[in-house]
Amino acid sequence: MGFRKLFFSCGLSLIPIGLAAQMLGPSSEKRLRNHVYYLASDKLEGRLPGSVGCEQAAQYIAKHFRKAGLQPAGDSLWYQYFLLPPSPADWQVSLLYNDKPYPDFKGYALPYSGEGTAKGPVYYMAQPDTVQRMSLEGYVLVLELKPIATQAAHNGHPNFQDMVRFAQQRGAVALVYVDNNGLNPTYGEFKLEDKFFSARIPCVFAGPYLSKTLADGGGQLTLSVRKSPPVRSANVIGFIDNGAPYTVVIGAHYDHLGTGHPGSRSEHQDQIHNGADDNASGTAGLLELARALKKLPYRRNNYLFIAFTAEESGLLGSAWFTRSNLFNKYTFNYMLNLDMIGRLNQNLAIQGVGTSPQWGNNINAIRTEGFTVKTSASGVGPSDHTSFYLKDIPVLHFFTGLHDDYHKPSDDPEKINYTGMRQVLNFILELIQLLNDQGRLQFERTQEANNTPAPRFKVTLGIIPDYMFDGRGVRVEGVQKGKPAEKAGLRSGDIIQAIGDHPTPDMPAYMKALSYFNAGDETTLKVERLGQIIALSVVF
Repeated sequence: MGFRKLFFSCGLSLIPIGLAAQMLGPSSEKRLRNHVYYLASDKLEGRLPGSVGCEQAAQYIAKHFRKAGLQPAGDSLWYQYFLLPPSPADWQVSLLYNDKPYPDFKGYALPYSGEGTAKGPVYYMAQPDTVQRMSLEGYVLVLELKPIATQAAHNGHPNFQDMVRFAQQRGAVALVYVDNNGLNPTYGEFKLEDKFFSARIPCVFAGPYLSKTLADGGGQLTLSVRKSPPVRSANVIGFIDNGAPYTVVIGAHYDHLGTGHPGSRSEHQDQIHNGADDNASGTAGLLELARALKKLPYRRNNYLFIAFTAEESGLLGSAWFTRSNLFNKYTFNYMLNLDMIGRLNQNLAIQGVGTSPQWGNNINAIRTEGFTVKTSASGVGPSDHTSFYLKDIPVLHFFTGLHDDYHKPSDDPEKINYTGMRQVLNFILELIQLLNDQGRLQFERTQEANNTPAPRFKVTLGIIPDYMFDGRGVRVEGVQKGKPAEKAGLRSGDIIQAIGDHPTPDMPAYMKALSYFNAGDETTLKVERLGQIIALSVVF
């Protein structure tokens, strides 16, 4: 799954009665296992978009689409090729301040930065203002990042794309963001809604030390940004044409992290991240569903199967598809997204049930095989279904939960629950069966984060939360090495009840509690461990 997996449970779906048919028998587990073991093998080297391993994975998927009897539906047979913006992790940034190398530059190029060298005097703006009509001809525009208490406040703040346009229109030769408020922004916070927007000028975050220098007094900056070349990758697309008026999209991303950048949670960046659960599991499920639906008599919809590339880079593959001419060829009914379905334990999470009023009753009608279904309403999340929701298409995202191997080299095929994968796929097939005679689903928008407070915090505890946990508090699924949680003595299975004076009954409360603290602050964690309440001292 993409850059970060967030799932807030809105409650348990009730499973009163259901369908008895099990469309995939135990023999399907062998096929699923074979798919995962190939896709997550060292031979494919982590399936980083643009790599030989990722291309081999795409060819493997196309081969099995063909074997299943699907029609090629890309713009180049099975493939929809496009150029990916190069990863800024590979860009070279050099900086001179008053014609001398700056010793503590710890910044980075922004994802939409232009390439080249720019030199000019600093024009410092503590409060960004795109209304002013001043000329910035020849200047390096330096903008100060401001604390943003809520997402609602962020919506009224000049966005990053607007500021690039403002800088370019006024003649600035470069744009530099500085942080004089201890915000410690991550690279992901500078992303744009338009994932393929590119500036004409170098755009850089200055890092903490240069930020203070620039705030203290003008001077002159020389910036150089050198990009790595763009890489080519492809969505893999197959089609079952039943002659129906509407088409169902079933998708899963097949890319992963290569040897770890960006997004790895491992200290060993040179090791292959095989991504068995994330997302060889979803890709294997996609292939098995294609095989099954070609044979099953659910023909009131057509079925478009898409293996997306570059999900880990910010949903680029699905965003490209939904902006392309291929998207306009179809009248879509709904979209099902399989992302990390390989670790079924007790719970199957389904996100997006608020995107159509028809989801709830149909999901509730399906009998499960020894697991519980947990639902969330929102159509927006860090995976490819979001791209379709933003096109007013009902979506569901299937997910079996985070684990300590997420985005690490240890996410390996032997840890996958293949019986659980088959159970998830049977659930999906029964849902498709129920929807076969119900026509086109009604779309509804869901309440998103921009309508609710979303604290921006400056510290992290360094835990992997258990997003499936139903009780009061935030259960710790895993602890990241070297982070405050590990140093404080937190363990997997602990349930955080409060951070300092701030109760944490759920994830939103936990995130709000973190927003009250700054780097270096010391406080107490109230933790439930094995039924007992203990206090742990933590330093952020």
